[in-house]
Amino acid sequence: MIGWAALTVGIAVVARGAVALPEHCGDATPSTVDSAIGSTVSWFEENQRGDGTWLYRFDARTGTDLGGYSWVRHAGVLLSLYQAARANEPAALTLADDGRTVAIDRQVVRGDGWAALNDGGSLTAGGTALLVVALGERRDATGDTKDDELLRDLGRHLSRQIESSGAVLELAYLDGAAVPGSLSPFTTGEAFFALARLHRLFPGEGWDEPASRIARYVITERADAEGFVPDMSDHWSAYGFAEVRRWPERGTTGLDADELGFARRQIGLMSIQTRYETQRTNDGLSRWVRGRQALGAAIGTIGEAMGQWWEVGAVEPALDGRRGALADRLSCMAGAIIDRQVDAEEAAAYPVPDATRGAHLQFGITQMDDQQHTLSALLMARSVLADPTPLPRRSPIPTNVWLLALATIAALNPLRLAAGATGAKARRVRAVGLAGGITVGVMAVLAAIGGPLLRALDVSAGNGLLAAAVVVVCCGIYGLITTSSVRPGGLLTPLVIPLGLRPELMLLAVACGAGGRGWAFVAIMTAATVAAVASVSLPDPSPIIHTWLTRLIGALAVATALGLVIDGVYAI
Repeated sequence: MIGWAALTVGIAVVARGAVALPEHCGDATPSTVDSAIGSTVSWFEENQRGDGTWLYRFDARTGTDLGGYSWVRHAGVLLSLYQAARANEPAALTLADDGRTVAIDRQVVRGDGWAALNDGGSLTAGGTALLVVALGERRDATGDTKDDELLRDLGRHLSRQIESSGAVLELAYLDGAAVPGSLSPFTTGEAFFALARLHRLFPGEGWDEPASRIARYVITERADAEGFVPDMSDHWSAYGFAEVRRWPERGTTGLDADELGFARRQIGLMSIQTRYETQRTNDGLSRWVRGRQALGAAIGTIGEAMGQWWEVGAVEPALDGRRGALADRLSCMAGAIIDRQVDAEEAAAYPVPDATRGAHLQFGITQMDDQQHTLSALLMARSVLADPTPLPRRSPIPTNVWLLALATIAALNPLRLAAGATGAKARRVRAVGLAGGITVGVMAVLAAIGGPLLRALDVSAGNGLLAAAVVVVCCGIYGLITTSSVRPGGLLTPLVIPLGLRPELMLLAVACGAGGRGWAFVAIMTAATVAAVASVSLPDPSPIIHTWLTRLIGALAVATALGLVIDGVYAI
């Protein structure tokens, strides 16, 4: 029993340290989010040059302007600032309009019925798309239609960059001819967003056809064609589908089955990225097993995507059950963004406080898109936190109860439990039944405390499931490669300990309880116990058949637990 206790504690400690580290979600409240938004807008105000451009890349440790400039990211900054202006954030509109003027006057190249953004001597479809959505955001924020013809011209250039597959080429020569093969990870999603917005702004002009063609490619072909396994996390496509869902013709039809499948995958990817990133602290065990904290731009894009899928879920009944968990994940990421933002006291220790205050640093360096994406994410978090609409009941974790049933029954392995009893059949039946009852009772208690326990440990239900499933896989593999057989004995040992109260099942009970599947897990454990009792009542198979049946069930435990690992990865 001491060995069992030591093993159980050891497995729990390893699962905690390797998979279920604390998730540092910070304190995202309306007031802290408002303060962080104000600090970010102030960073753009302090660091905008007289010509309307911004400080691009800066080493805060030495106070050195590292030079360079990206007009693609300039257009992205315009989008975030116009989003802030639409949210009535002071100074944002003036800052964005100054940036708009320099981009249009200096960098927009015009052709015969088309226009595009020049970045470094080539026309950029990604930058053109971001300029479209930024100017569209300005139109929504102010009601000013002076950019309408420019928006149409920019859209025509984007339409010319779409290949027959729906992929979008990033580069074109200054005469407007596309550069073959110039794909970029982000351009296709950016163009989808831009064309979807153009259709909303100018319905009936045909912008829905190219937008829909790109969307179909993103959903069905891009991962294979461009080498993303299982798929890339794409915040720009999240914006695009949020626009599509605003199309009047989608008001009744909503998203189709393929689009909903893509949405679920993307939401899952954003969730695991949030859960993984918030485990990073840049020191201690976290540094060794999780690496360094990501760029501000990276964590910002995760928040943006979740904010857009939140909006889609508000009008898409099929995604309703994910909104509650999405709100938690977005709040968690917003808290991390706030915690990692350089505040006034911290900035005072740097050589140039004005270029550092409100920034996000990695290795002491910030780039203007770090502030762009975090600003957009914080604005979306503010909307979610301020939404008074009652949240629907969450989708439970694990999502597939039948997969959970197979994994649980196989991990308990009724044949193995039955083999631990001795004596006549009637005595063995009673012993297995009693041991099963004790096991189920303990599992019910663990499931009941699962939610409070994981919250106390700062672990989300998704990460709890992931840790438990990994342990089930490892224990299953260990059982398959070892040759030790069950030695029959008494009720406490080995029936209850270790055959019933297996560490992997106890961790799974906690995770299922936290994920809303507690009573389902208890019911499955009860069924597995009944199966064990029934197997005792049947004629005893030969030792060889019993051994191979036990191993077959063990292999099933490994296979189904791998399915639970995937479920845990995509859990919200």
